[in-house]
Amino acid sequence: MQPQILCLAATDSSGIAGLNMDIRCASALNVHARTVVTATSSQNHHGLLDLNPVPDDSFISQLHSHDGAPIQAIKIGVPGHVRQLSLTADWLAQQQRPVVLDPVLTATLGGDFYDAQVLAGLRQTLLPQVTLITPNIPEAERLCDSRILTPDDMVTAAKQLLEFGIQAVLLKGGHMNGPFCCDYYVDQQRAFWLRTTRSNASNQRATGCLLSTAIASALALGYSLADAVVIGRMAISQGLRQSYGLTQQAGPVRIDHFPDHPQDLPELFDHYSEATVSPFPECGRDLGLYPVVDDVRWIERLLPLGIRTIQLRIKDQPLALVEPQIRQAIALCRNSDCRLFINDYWQLAIEHKAYGVHLGQEDLSDANLAQIRAAGLRLGISSHCHYEVARARSLKPSYIASGPIYPTTSKIMPWQPQGIEGLSYWRKLIPQPLVAIGGIQGDRIKAAHQAGADGVAMISAITASPSPETTVRHLMTLFS
Repeated sequence: MQPQILCLAATDSSGIAGLNMDIRCASALNVHARTVVTATSSQNHHGLLDLNPVPDDSFISQLHSHDGAPIQAIKIGVPGHVRQLSLTADWLAQQQRPVVLDPVLTATLGGDFYDAQVLAGLRQTLLPQVTLITPNIPEAERLCDSRILTPDDMVTAAKQLLEFGIQAVLLKGGHMNGPFCCDYYVDQQRAFWLRTTRSNASNQRATGCLLSTAIASALALGYSLADAVVIGRMAISQGLRQSYGLTQQAGPVRIDHFPDHPQDLPELFDHYSEATVSPFPECGRDLGLYPVVDDVRWIERLLPLGIRTIQLRIKDQPLALVEPQIRQAIALCRNSDCRLFINDYWQLAIEHKAYGVHLGQEDLSDANLAQIRAAGLRLGISSHCHYEVARARSLKPSYIASGPIYPTTSKIMPWQPQGIEGLSYWRKLIPQPLVAIGGIQGDRIKAAHQAGADGVAMISAITASPSPETTVRHLMTLFS
Protein backbone atom coordinates (compact mmCIF):
# COMPACT_ATOMS: atom_id res chain seq x y z
CA MET A 1 0.00 0.00 0.00
CA GLN A 2 1.34 3.43 -0.94
CA PRO A 3 2.15 5.64 2.07
CA GLN A 4 -0.05 8.70 2.52
CA ILE A 5 0.41 12.20 3.87
CA LEU A 6 -2.11 14.96 4.48
CA CYS A 7 -1.27 18.47 3.26
CA LEU A 8 -3.10 21.50 4.67
CA ALA A 9 -2.27 24.51 2.52
CA ALA A 10 -3.54 27.08 0.05
CA THR A 11 -3.77 26.65 -3.67
CA ASP A 12 -1.66 28.87 -5.92
CA SER A 13 -3.23 30.28 -9.08
CA SER A 14 0.19 30.37 -10.75
CA GLY A 15 0.54 26.60 -10.22
CA ILE A 16 3.91 27.00 -8.51
CA ALA A 17 3.64 26.75 -4.73
CA GLY A 18 1.26 25.58 -2.01
CA LEU A 19 -0.77 22.45 -2.61
CA ASN A 20 0.36 22.43 -6.23
CA MET A 21 3.97 21.81 -5.16
CA ASP A 22 2.96 19.53 -2.27
CA ILE A 23 1.26 17.08 -4.60
CA ARG A 24 4.12 17.09 -7.12
CA CYS A 25 6.71 16.51 -4.41
CA ALA A 26 4.86 13.68 -2.68
CA SER A 27 4.27 11.94 -6.00
CA ALA A 28 7.98 12.15 -6.86
CA LEU A 29 8.76 10.34 -3.58
CA ASN A 30 6.09 7.73 -4.32
CA VAL A 31 3.77 9.00 -1.59
CA HIS A 32 0.07 9.82 -2.00
CA ALA A 33 -0.90 13.35 -0.94
CA ARG A 34 -4.34 13.90 0.54
CA THR A 35 -5.32 17.55 0.79
CA VAL A 36 -7.21 20.13 2.81
CA VAL A 37 -7.59 23.48 1.02
CA THR A 38 -7.18 26.29 3.54
CA ALA A 39 -7.51 29.14 1.05
CA THR A 40 -7.14 30.06 -2.58
CA SER A 41 -4.31 32.43 -3.35
CA SER A 42 -4.01 34.66 -6.39
CA GLN A 43 -0.34 35.03 -7.33
CA ASN A 44 1.63 36.09 -10.38
CA HIS A 45 4.98 37.69 -11.20
CA HIS A 46 3.97 40.79 -9.19
CA GLY A 47 3.57 38.75 -6.00
CA LEU A 48 0.61 37.78 -3.80
CA LEU A 49 -2.52 39.55 -5.07
CA ASP A 50 -5.17 38.03 -2.82
CA LEU A 51 -5.75 35.28 -0.26
CA ASN A 52 -9.29 33.94 0.10
CA PRO A 53 -9.89 31.57 3.04
CA VAL A 54 -12.38 28.75 2.58
CA PRO A 55 -15.49 28.95 4.81
CA ASP A 56 -15.16 27.32 8.23
CA ASP A 57 -17.73 24.62 7.51
CA SER A 58 -15.87 23.67 4.33
CA PHE A 59 -12.57 23.57 6.19
CA ILE A 60 -14.00 21.42 8.99
CA SER A 61 -15.67 18.98 6.60
CA GLN A 62 -12.39 18.60 4.70
CA LEU A 63 -10.53 17.81 7.92
CA HIS A 64 -13.04 15.22 9.04
CA SER A 65 -13.15 13.59 5.61
CA HIS A 66 -9.73 12.21 6.56
CA ASP A 67 -10.80 10.77 9.94
CA GLY A 68 -9.63 7.17 10.13
CA ALA A 69 -7.56 7.43 6.95
CA PRO A 70 -4.18 5.66 7.00
CA ILE A 71 -2.18 8.89 7.08
CA GLN A 72 1.44 8.54 8.19
CA ALA A 73 2.38 12.24 8.42
CA ILE A 74 0.85 15.70 8.14
CA LYS A 75 2.27 18.82 6.47
CA ILE A 76 0.83 22.27 7.20
CA GLY A 77 1.41 25.37 5.11
CA VAL A 78 -0.58 28.61 4.86
CA PRO A 79 -3.73 28.84 7.04
CA GLY A 80 -6.64 30.84 5.71
CA HIS A 81 -7.26 32.79 8.92
CA VAL A 82 -6.76 32.61 12.68
CA ARG A 83 -9.85 30.42 13.37
CA GLN A 84 -8.38 27.68 11.22
CA LEU A 85 -5.42 27.44 13.61
CA SER A 86 -7.56 26.45 16.60
CA LEU A 87 -9.70 24.14 14.45
CA THR A 88 -6.56 22.48 13.14
CA ALA A 89 -5.02 22.18 16.61
CA ASP A 90 -8.16 20.52 17.98
CA TRP A 91 -8.21 18.04 15.11
CA LEU A 92 -4.47 17.31 15.38
CA ALA A 93 -4.83 16.50 19.07
CA GLN A 94 -6.78 13.39 18.05
CA GLN A 95 -4.38 12.24 15.33
CA GLN A 96 -1.11 11.18 17.00
CA ARG A 97 0.87 11.59 13.78
CA PRO A 98 4.02 13.60 13.07
CA VAL A 99 3.29 17.15 11.94
CA VAL A 100 5.64 19.24 9.78
CA LEU A 101 4.89 22.98 9.72
CA ASP A 102 6.13 25.31 7.01
CA PRO A 103 5.38 28.75 8.51
CA VAL A 104 4.90 30.56 5.20
CA LEU A 105 4.75 34.16 6.37
CA THR A 106 5.31 35.80 2.98
CA ALA A 107 5.19 34.87 -0.68
CA THR A 108 8.55 34.60 -2.44
CA LEU A 109 7.78 37.55 -4.71
CA GLY A 110 6.18 39.63 -1.95
CA GLY A 111 2.99 39.83 0.09
CA ASP A 112 2.19 38.65 3.64
CA PHE A 113 0.20 35.50 4.37
CA TYR A 114 0.15 36.05 8.17
CA ASP A 115 -1.02 39.18 9.99
CA ALA A 116 -0.22 39.82 13.67
CA GLN A 117 -3.38 38.04 14.82
CA VAL A 118 -2.57 34.88 12.88
CA LEU A 119 1.02 34.99 14.12
CA ALA A 120 -0.13 35.16 17.74
CA GLY A 121 -2.59 32.33 17.18
CA LEU A 122 0.10 30.26 15.59
CA ARG A 123 2.32 30.58 18.66
CA GLN A 124 -0.47 29.88 21.14
CA THR A 125 -2.49 27.09 19.54
CA LEU A 126 -0.66 25.31 16.75
CA LEU A 127 3.04 25.25 17.63
CA PRO A 128 2.60 22.90 20.65
CA GLN A 129 1.13 20.32 18.25
CA VAL A 130 4.06 20.47 15.82
CA THR A 131 6.74 17.81 15.44
CA LEU A 132 9.03 19.88 13.20
CA ILE A 133 8.93 23.50 12.08
CA THR A 134 10.97 24.63 9.03
CA PRO A 135 11.26 28.44 9.06
CA ASN A 136 13.71 30.48 7.04
CA ILE A 137 15.53 33.33 8.79
CA PRO A 138 12.93 36.09 8.17
CA GLU A 139 10.17 33.75 9.38
CA ALA A 140 12.12 32.79 12.50
CA GLU A 141 12.79 36.48 13.20
CA ARG A 142 9.04 37.20 13.22
CA LEU A 143 8.22 34.12 15.29
CA CYS A 144 10.92 34.93 17.86
CA ASP A 145 10.66 38.73 17.58
CA SER A 146 14.45 39.07 17.32
CA ARG A 147 17.10 39.64 14.66
CA ILE A 148 19.16 36.75 13.28
CA LEU A 149 22.47 37.93 11.87
CA THR A 150 24.96 35.17 12.73
CA PRO A 151 25.09 31.37 13.10
CA ASP A 152 25.02 31.85 16.88
CA ASP A 153 21.80 33.83 16.44
CA MET A 154 20.36 30.90 14.49
CA VAL A 155 21.14 28.54 17.37
CA THR A 156 19.55 30.91 19.88
CA ALA A 157 16.42 31.37 17.77
CA ALA A 158 15.98 27.64 17.14
CA LYS A 159 16.20 26.91 20.86
CA GLN A 160 13.71 29.70 21.52
CA LEU A 161 11.28 28.08 19.08
CA LEU A 162 11.53 24.82 21.03
CA GLU A 163 10.17 26.70 24.05
CA PHE A 164 6.82 27.03 22.24
CA GLY A 165 6.41 23.26 22.67
CA ILE A 166 7.69 22.24 19.23
CA GLN A 167 9.57 18.94 19.24
CA ALA A 168 12.21 19.89 16.65
CA VAL A 169 13.33 22.88 14.58
CA LEU A 170 15.05 23.07 11.19
CA LEU A 171 16.11 26.69 10.73
CA LYS A 172 17.06 27.32 7.11
CA GLY A 173 20.10 29.52 6.56
CA GLY A 174 19.65 30.44 2.92
CA HIS A 175 19.30 34.14 3.74
CA MET A 176 22.81 34.26 5.20
CA ASN A 177 25.70 35.36 2.99
CA GLY A 178 28.60 33.14 1.96
CA PRO A 179 29.47 30.28 -0.39
CA PHE A 180 27.49 27.74 1.64
CA CYS A 181 23.89 27.38 2.73
CA CYS A 182 23.91 26.16 6.33
CA ASP A 183 20.73 24.91 8.01
CA TYR A 184 20.51 24.26 11.75
CA TYR A 185 18.54 21.35 13.26
CA VAL A 186 17.83 20.90 16.95
CA ASP A 187 15.55 18.75 19.09
CA GLN A 188 15.69 17.66 22.73
CA GLN A 189 18.40 15.03 22.09
CA ARG A 190 20.63 16.29 19.29
CA ALA A 191 21.69 19.22 17.18
CA PHE A 192 23.54 19.44 13.87
CA TRP A 193 24.23 21.62 10.85
CA LEU A 194 23.54 20.70 7.23
CA ARG A 195 25.82 22.41 4.72
CA THR A 196 25.39 22.61 0.96
CA THR A 197 27.10 24.70 -1.69
CA ARG A 198 24.93 27.72 -2.41
CA SER A 199 22.93 27.38 -5.63
CA ASN A 200 23.05 30.07 -8.29
CA ALA A 201 19.79 28.88 -9.87
CA SER A 202 17.61 31.81 -10.94
CA ASN A 203 14.38 29.83 -10.42
CA GLN A 204 13.97 29.10 -6.71
CA ARG A 205 10.27 29.45 -5.95
CA ALA A 206 8.41 26.98 -3.69
CA THR A 207 11.55 25.70 -1.95
CA GLY A 208 9.82 25.90 1.43
CA CYS A 209 6.83 23.88 0.23
CA LEU A 210 9.13 21.31 -1.33
CA LEU A 211 11.27 20.93 1.78
CA SER A 212 8.44 20.46 4.26
CA THR A 213 6.50 18.08 2.01
CA ALA A 214 9.61 16.03 1.27
CA ILE A 215 10.26 15.69 5.01
CA ALA A 216 6.65 14.66 5.67
CA SER A 217 6.84 12.17 2.79
CA ALA A 218 10.07 10.67 4.14
CA LEU A 219 8.42 10.28 7.56
CA ALA A 220 5.52 8.51 5.87
CA LEU A 221 8.02 6.17 4.21
CA GLY A 222 9.30 5.17 7.65
CA TYR A 223 12.46 7.25 7.95
CA SER A 224 13.51 8.77 11.25
CA LEU A 225 13.13 12.52 11.69
CA ALA A 226 16.89 13.14 11.33
CA ASP A 227 16.99 11.06 8.14
CA ALA A 228 13.86 12.79 6.82
CA VAL A 229 15.50 16.19 7.32
CA VAL A 230 18.56 15.09 5.32
CA ILE A 231 16.30 13.69 2.58
CA GLY A 232 14.36 16.96 2.54
CA ARG A 233 17.58 18.92 2.09
CA MET A 234 18.53 16.57 -0.77
CA ALA A 235 15.13 17.17 -2.36
CA ILE A 236 15.79 20.92 -2.32
CA SER A 237 19.17 20.46 -4.01
CA GLN A 238 17.64 18.25 -6.70
CA GLY A 239 14.82 20.73 -7.14
CA LEU A 240 17.22 23.63 -7.62
CA ARG A 241 19.28 21.70 -10.18
CA GLN A 242 16.12 20.90 -12.13
CA SER A 243 14.26 24.19 -11.68
CA TYR A 244 12.69 25.91 -14.67
CA GLY A 245 11.60 29.41 -15.63
CA LEU A 246 8.26 30.81 -16.72
CA THR A 247 7.38 33.71 -18.98
CA GLN A 248 7.58 37.02 -17.09
CA GLN A 249 8.48 35.41 -13.77
CA ALA A 250 10.90 33.18 -11.93
CA GLY A 251 9.83 29.56 -11.90
CA PRO A 252 9.70 26.78 -9.34
CA VAL A 253 12.06 24.06 -8.20
CA ARG A 254 11.31 20.65 -9.66
CA ILE A 255 11.70 17.18 -8.17
CA ASP A 256 10.83 14.05 -10.13
CA HIS A 257 12.32 11.13 -8.16
CA PHE A 258 13.58 10.12 -4.74
CA PRO A 259 16.91 11.95 -4.17
CA ASP A 260 19.86 9.71 -5.09
CA HIS A 261 22.54 11.98 -6.59
CA PRO A 262 25.81 12.50 -4.64
CA GLN A 263 25.76 16.17 -5.61
CA ASP A 264 22.58 16.60 -3.57
CA LEU A 265 23.83 14.95 -0.36
CA PRO A 266 24.58 17.64 2.26
CA GLU A 267 27.50 17.60 4.65
CA LEU A 268 26.49 17.16 8.28
CA PHE A 269 28.46 18.76 11.11
CA ASP A 270 27.97 18.71 14.88
CA HIS A 271 29.11 22.34 14.99
CA TYR A 272 28.91 25.23 12.51
CA SER A 273 31.76 25.17 10.02
CA GLU A 274 32.65 26.81 6.73
CA ALA A 275 36.04 25.09 6.64
CA THR A 276 36.87 22.56 3.95
CA VAL A 277 38.74 19.57 5.34
CA SER A 278 41.30 17.59 3.38
CA PRO A 279 40.27 14.07 2.38
CA PHE A 280 41.83 11.08 4.05
CA PRO A 281 44.31 9.11 1.91
CA GLU A 282 42.76 6.81 -0.67
CA CYS A 283 42.63 3.08 -0.09
CA GLY A 284 41.71 1.99 -3.62
CA ARG A 285 38.52 0.35 -4.83
CA ASP A 286 39.83 -3.21 -4.95
CA LEU A 287 39.00 -3.94 -1.31
CA GLY A 288 37.50 -7.33 -2.14
CA LEU A 289 36.64 -9.84 0.57
CA TYR A 290 37.11 -7.94 3.84
CA PRO A 291 37.25 -10.21 6.93
CA VAL A 292 36.55 -8.57 10.30
CA VAL A 293 38.23 -10.60 13.04
CA ASP A 294 38.71 -10.30 16.78
CA ASP A 295 42.13 -11.91 17.23
CA VAL A 296 45.50 -11.64 15.51
CA ARG A 297 45.56 -15.43 15.13
CA TRP A 298 42.83 -15.08 12.51
CA ILE A 299 45.06 -12.74 10.57
CA GLU A 300 47.85 -15.31 10.65
CA ARG A 301 45.45 -17.92 9.20
CA LEU A 302 43.89 -15.72 6.51
CA LEU A 303 46.84 -13.82 5.06
CA PRO A 304 48.34 -16.86 3.28
CA LEU A 305 45.05 -17.22 1.36
CA GLY A 306 45.58 -13.91 -0.44
CA ILE A 307 43.39 -11.60 1.64
CA ARG A 308 44.31 -8.00 0.84
CA THR A 309 42.02 -6.11 3.25
CA ILE A 310 41.28 -7.06 6.85
CA GLN A 311 40.05 -5.44 10.06
CA LEU A 312 41.10 -6.21 13.61
CA ARG A 313 38.10 -5.55 15.84
CA ILE A 314 38.85 -6.35 19.49
CA LYS A 315 36.15 -5.55 22.01
CA ASP A 316 36.00 -5.68 25.80
CA GLN A 317 39.64 -6.58 26.47
CA PRO A 318 42.21 -4.78 28.65
CA LEU A 319 44.49 -2.41 26.77
CA ALA A 320 47.50 -4.42 27.90
CA LEU A 321 46.20 -7.38 25.88
CA VAL A 322 45.05 -5.30 22.90
CA GLU A 323 48.30 -3.46 22.14
CA PRO A 324 50.47 -6.54 21.53
CA GLN A 325 47.87 -7.91 19.12
CA ILE A 326 47.69 -4.63 17.22
CA ARG A 327 51.47 -4.42 17.00
CA GLN A 328 51.74 -8.01 15.71
CA ALA A 329 48.84 -7.57 13.26
CA ILE A 330 50.45 -4.46 11.75
CA ALA A 331 53.75 -6.29 11.25
CA LEU A 332 52.04 -9.30 9.66
CA CYS A 333 49.96 -7.24 7.23
CA ARG A 334 52.86 -4.99 6.27
CA ASN A 335 54.91 -8.03 5.29
CA SER A 336 52.00 -9.44 3.28
CA ASP A 337 51.01 -6.18 1.53
CA CYS A 338 47.58 -6.34 3.18
CA ARG A 339 45.52 -3.28 4.17
CA LEU A 340 44.90 -3.54 7.91
CA PHE A 341 42.25 -1.36 9.52
CA ILE A 342 42.24 -1.15 13.32
CA ASN A 343 38.77 -0.81 14.78
CA ASP A 344 38.42 1.93 17.38
CA TYR A 345 41.97 2.00 18.87
CA TRP A 346 43.10 4.97 16.80
CA GLN A 347 45.86 6.07 19.20
CA LEU A 348 47.56 2.67 18.99
CA ALA A 349 47.03 2.63 15.23
CA ILE A 350 48.89 5.93 14.94
CA GLU A 351 51.63 4.90 17.36
CA HIS A 352 52.38 1.66 15.54
CA LYS A 353 51.80 3.07 12.03
CA ALA A 354 48.84 0.99 10.94
CA TYR A 355 47.47 1.29 7.41
CA GLY A 356 44.12 2.63 8.59
CA VAL A 357 41.45 3.00 11.26
CA HIS A 358 37.79 2.04 11.17
CA LEU A 359 35.37 3.98 13.35
CA GLY A 360 31.69 3.57 14.09
CA GLN A 361 29.46 6.61 14.25
CA GLU A 362 29.45 6.42 18.05
CA ASP A 363 33.27 6.73 18.06
CA LEU A 364 33.59 9.76 15.76
CA SER A 365 33.03 12.39 18.44
CA ASP A 366 35.72 10.96 20.73
CA ALA A 367 38.40 10.31 18.10
CA ASN A 368 40.89 12.99 17.10
CA LEU A 369 40.33 12.88 13.38
CA ALA A 370 42.88 15.61 12.72
CA GLN A 371 45.59 13.47 14.32
CA ILE A 372 44.55 10.42 12.31
CA ARG A 373 44.62 12.46 9.10
CA ALA A 374 47.98 14.07 9.96
CA ALA A 375 49.50 10.63 10.60
CA GLY A 376 48.58 9.61 7.04
CA LEU A 377 46.24 6.81 8.09
CA ARG A 378 43.23 5.83 6.01
CA LEU A 379 39.80 6.08 7.61
CA GLY A 380 36.77 3.87 7.17
CA ILE A 381 33.42 4.88 8.69
CA SER A 382 30.31 2.80 9.36
CA SER A 383 26.98 4.19 8.20
CA HIS A 384 23.43 2.88 8.30
CA CYS A 385 21.16 5.76 7.24
CA HIS A 386 21.01 9.15 5.52
CA TYR A 387 21.96 11.05 8.67
CA GLU A 388 25.10 8.95 9.14
CA VAL A 389 26.07 9.00 5.45
CA ALA A 390 25.80 12.81 5.43
CA ARG A 391 27.94 12.95 8.57
CA ALA A 392 30.50 10.60 7.03
CA ARG A 393 30.59 12.65 3.84
CA SER A 394 31.65 15.77 5.75
CA LEU A 395 34.75 13.91 7.02
CA LYS A 396 35.89 12.73 3.56
CA PRO A 397 36.91 9.20 4.64
CA SER A 398 38.82 6.64 2.60
CA TYR A 399 35.76 4.39 2.43
CA ILE A 400 32.23 4.18 3.82
CA ALA A 401 30.76 0.91 5.11
CA SER A 402 27.02 0.51 4.68
CA GLY A 403 24.70 -1.98 6.32
CA PRO A 404 23.15 -4.10 7.51
CA ILE A 405 22.44 -5.47 4.05
CA TYR A 406 20.82 -8.63 5.46
CA PRO A 407 19.77 -9.66 8.99
CA THR A 408 22.82 -10.27 11.14
CA THR A 409 23.58 -11.79 14.51
CA SER A 410 27.11 -10.39 14.76
CA LYS A 411 25.93 -7.08 16.22
CA ILE A 412 22.63 -5.79 17.62
CA MET A 413 21.41 -2.98 15.35
CA PRO A 414 18.24 -0.83 15.38
CA TRP A 415 18.24 -0.52 11.57
CA GLN A 416 16.23 -2.68 9.23
CA PRO A 417 18.19 -4.74 6.67
CA GLN A 418 18.55 -2.74 3.47
CA GLY A 419 18.82 -5.55 0.96
CA ILE A 420 20.54 -5.40 -2.40
CA GLU A 421 18.18 -2.63 -3.54
CA GLY A 422 19.31 -0.50 -0.61
CA LEU A 423 22.96 -1.26 -1.34
CA SER A 424 22.46 -0.21 -4.97
CA TYR A 425 20.96 3.06 -3.71
CA TRP A 426 23.98 3.78 -1.50
CA ARG A 427 26.24 3.01 -4.45
CA LYS A 428 24.55 5.79 -6.42
CA LEU A 429 24.80 8.23 -3.54
CA ILE A 430 28.29 7.55 -2.13
CA PRO A 431 31.28 8.46 -4.33
CA GLN A 432 33.87 6.92 -1.98
CA PRO A 433 34.74 3.22 -2.07
CA LEU A 434 31.77 1.37 -0.60
CA VAL A 435 31.95 -1.62 1.74
CA ALA A 436 28.85 -3.76 2.28
CA ILE A 437 28.36 -5.39 5.67
CA GLY A 438 25.74 -7.34 7.58
CA GLY A 439 24.44 -10.86 7.06
CA ILE A 440 26.32 -11.41 3.79
CA GLN A 441 27.02 -15.10 3.52
CA GLY A 442 27.68 -17.58 0.75
CA ASP A 443 26.47 -16.58 -2.68
CA ARG A 444 25.18 -13.24 -1.36
CA ILE A 445 28.69 -11.85 -1.77
CA LYS A 446 28.35 -12.02 -5.55
CA ALA A 447 25.09 -10.06 -5.51
CA ALA A 448 26.66 -7.42 -3.24
CA HIS A 449 29.62 -7.04 -5.59
CA GLN A 450 27.34 -6.75 -8.62
CA ALA A 451 25.35 -4.06 -6.79
CA GLY A 452 28.50 -1.96 -6.66
CA ALA A 453 30.23 -2.88 -3.40
CA ASP A 454 34.01 -2.41 -3.65
CA GLY A 455 34.46 -4.58 -0.60
CA VAL A 456 32.32 -7.00 1.39
CA ALA A 457 32.96 -7.20 5.12
CA MET A 458 32.29 -10.56 6.74
CA ILE A 459 32.48 -11.75 10.32
CA SER A 460 30.58 -14.91 11.27
CA ALA A 461 30.49 -16.27 7.70
CA ILE A 462 34.22 -16.77 8.14
CA THR A 463 34.88 -17.12 11.88
CA ALA A 464 31.92 -19.46 12.49
CA SER A 465 32.67 -21.64 9.48
CA PRO A 466 33.74 -25.25 10.21
CA SER A 467 36.45 -24.75 7.57
CA PRO A 468 37.37 -21.05 7.42
CA GLU A 469 40.14 -21.50 4.85
CA THR A 470 37.86 -23.35 2.45
CA THR A 471 35.12 -20.77 2.95
CA VAL A 472 37.48 -17.87 2.29
CA ARG A 473 38.81 -19.40 -0.91
CA HIS A 474 35.24 -19.95 -2.14
CA LEU A 475 34.14 -16.41 -1.22
CA MET A 476 37.16 -14.86 -2.93
CA THR A 477 36.30 -16.76 -6.08
CA LEU A 478 32.69 -15.52 -5.95
CA PHE A 479 33.80 -11.91 -5.46
CA SER A 480 36.26 -11.96 -8.32
